Amino acid sequence: MAQPGGDYRGKVLRIANFENNDLRNANFEDANLQGANLKGANLSGASLRGANLEIAYMQGANLEGSDLRKAQLRVTHLQGASLIKADLRGANLGASRLRGANFHSAKVDPIWKRHLEKQEVLNFETIKWISSPR
Repeated sequence: MAQPGGDYRGKVLRIANFENNDLRNANFEDANLQGANLKGANLSGASLRGANLEIAYMQGANLEGSDLRKAQLRVTHLQGASLIKADLRGANLGASRLRGANFHSAKVDPIWKRHLEKQEVLNFETIKWISSPR
């Protein structure tokens, strides 16, 4: 069972159900969470660096201060999620659903500026547009 501070680095957790789970400070670095249900999960301070979250369901999830650098977030459902101070540099946000997600002071690559603006994310004006090192 997933728990706060747990170590799930590199694990294959496709289609796993973590709905409303407390996963604060957990390490999901390079994990495969494709299609996982993380609705309402508390992932604050979690490391999701390089994780595959394609087509994951993360509506209303708390990702405050989480590390999402180089994460795959294509077609991910993040409506209403909190991404306050999250680091999304190098993340792939293609076709992600972000309406109502809070991006206050989040770090995001400038290539996603138009996508986030069209999705009507909250606190768009406070986003820190920083290119990730190649």
